[in-house]
Amino acid sequence: MRYRSGLTFGGVVVFATAAWVAGCSGPSSQVPQIASQAPAIVVKPDIKISPSSLGVEMGKSTSFTAKQKNYHGKFHSVGSRQPCKGVATWSPHRGSGPTLHVTVKGVAPGYCVFGLTNAIGKSVAWARVTVQPTPSPSPTPPNVKLYSIPVSSGGGNDPIGITVGADRNLWFTISSGAIGRITTSGKISLFTKGIPVASGLQGIAAGADGNVWFTGKFGVGRITTSGAVTLFKSSYPGFAPAGIASVQGGALAVSGCDSTDGCGAYSVSTTGTIAFIGRAACDTGYPSGPFSIASGAGNTVWTGGGSCVAEFGSSSGAFNFLYGDEEVTSVTEGPDGNEWFVTGSEPEVGNATSSGTITRYPTGLTGAGESWITAIASGPDGNLWFAASDSERGGVYLGRATTTGVVTLFNMGSHGPDGLTFGPDGGIWFTTPGAIARTPLPPA
Repeated sequence: MRYRSGLTFGGVVVFATAAWVAGCSGPSSQVPQIASQAPAIVVKPDIKISPSSLGVEMGKSTSFTAKQKNYHGKFHSVGSRQPCKGVATWSPHRGSGPTLHVTVKGVAPGYCVFGLTNAIGKSVAWARVTVQPTPSPSPTPPNVKLYSIPVSSGGGNDPIGITVGADRNLWFTISSGAIGRITTSGKISLFTKGIPVASGLQGIAAGADGNVWFTGKFGVGRITTSGAVTLFKSSYPGFAPAGIASVQGGALAVSGCDSTDGCGAYSVSTTGTIAFIGRAACDTGYPSGPFSIASGAGNTVWTGGGSCVAEFGSSSGAFNFLYGDEEVTSVTEGPDGNEWFVTGSEPEVGNATSSGTITRYPTGLTGAGESWITAIASGPDGNLWFAASDSERGGVYLGRATTTGVVTLFNMGSHGPDGLTFGPDGGIWFTTPGAIARTPLPPA
């Protein structure tokens, strides 16, 4: 885990110290808090723990391996040899080098930091363990209706992003070079004229001008509800946009990178003028950068990607909130006025305030294997909805999170959601390989 700033987790403050049992919390219905004073986990060259961040369900076990590079003596736990009280147990607590295999068992939801040192005490390595609650049986899969997409002239039919247009139809991108439209009765039309083949279309959003806007390798595009396409190139060298959102004041904003300014947020006028707003602190270098963007309260813009969410004020520059090692995959403005986000490699739901406070909640997904959350959207029922997969649990899910962090997972069978939005008919519409799907909004 890297540096964290301004993180809060529920109601218990935990201070991680040199002892391996510090940094642990007891059972809680919410995720424990880790104070901003908690030090970063530093792995010195002499001992390496792999993986250094683990996820495990309550009552189940996982393991990590510690290896010594320059010393083959014994391993010892740092500080007390007692288990991380109330959260997890681990064994053995000591052993001979150069390799030690340690089994960790989840006891109750929470976070732990385990530490190992060698006999000469000159190197310490840490492992962070997240214990997820035992998932309750998923509710009955919603009634999903699939609408197959014909193969476009560009050769593809896998949709990416989806939004509702001013014409009350659903509009979506196909990466190979097509914009799709589907009516609420399921009639699909594809538009390819004016869009380069293999243009890598990604984000899509309805603009205040009544048109639909999208991003691709070429820059930013606009399509009228009758299907006329206009492309806008940026003056920024190497411009690579990703997400797009309609923001206050009638303009749009995109997340992305260019080779001069790095990665962050850009404004887009309804005439197609693109201007750099600011750089995100989680900029990991061109061309990697934030790939999700959303409007926020008070005429702000938020991006998500890399290891942070970032807020860009209309006149006060960028406020960047570091989140940690977890990949932030999507952001949206929540019904409570906070900005909500989801993470990929350690699947969680969280929110961020303009003051820099970040609160996160477990989802019940394991975080092992190919678990991932791809998108989040604010629903008409006052909840947050997200799309997820979890190979270890063997399924793809539609998730619902209340603004207090209570998560429910709906097993979608083989119909894995990717991008999602809420249609004018009250249903949840989402993209899935080769099709657009609709499911009714599940009851509370």
